[in-house]
Amino acid sequence: MTKSFSSKAKLLTGVALLFGATLVHADPILVIQSWDPHVLSGGRAKATLDGDPMYVYCIDFAHGFAFNTAYTVDVTPLYDPNFANETRYGNVPDNGWQYANNTYTALQRYMMAAWLTTQYAPYFADWGNPASQFQAKGIQSAIWMLLDPQGPPSPATGGNPNDWLTAATTIITDPNYDDPGDPFYRFFRVISPQVPEWDRPQEFIGEVTPEPAAILLLGSVLLLIGRRLRAKA
Repeated sequence: MTKSFSSKAKLLTGVALLFGATLVHADPILVIQSWDPHVLSGGRAKATLDGDPMYVYCIDFAHGFAFNTAYTVDVTPLYDPNFANETRYGNVPDNGWQYANNTYTALQRYMMAAWLTTQYAPYFADWGNPASQFQAKGIQSAIWMLLDPQGPPSPATGGNPNDWLTAATTIITDPNYDDPGDPFYRFFRVISPQVPEWDRPQEFIGEVTPEPAAILLLGSVLLLIGRRLRAKA
């Protein structure tokens, strides 16, 4: 289901690349502090990236990590042209996945995982409710199924992942969510170990907080683009 970029997507990708360049750091350091809350060793975790607090989400069933340990990582935007080479699973071919072979690319799977992480919030806020825990476990299972080339993890965390897989595969066909240059994905980052071997830490995804200077830069670029589009109209 590989899609060609629309003119809108190309424009947004160019803006995102310019904007993302202000957030790049040499040899970023990730420290995972605690689960918040945990979904059987998955879900959302409190962390710092180069000392800045953030939430990260587990997207990698096959690897582990240690709390309060400094890991040197690659921090890759979904729109990065070198995405496939900097993420753990970005180079897996379409027919290398057990879930929905030949249907979704590696990049689309990361995009669906990014969307799924945004669905946790109401269930984490109501964590004392068993129904909320059930839904959160289903989200985590769906993420692991999407991004495990070997197929559904055994044992998966629980819940009902099929409903969430259906929701994610539906959203990837929406014009507002179908390519990594869309605004929804602008601040997502895949956080990968720089040496992605079996004994290195697992991969996470999270949303970075834009720096004030970057916000001003983005506003200036969007203003310029708006003027050019009005002039053409």
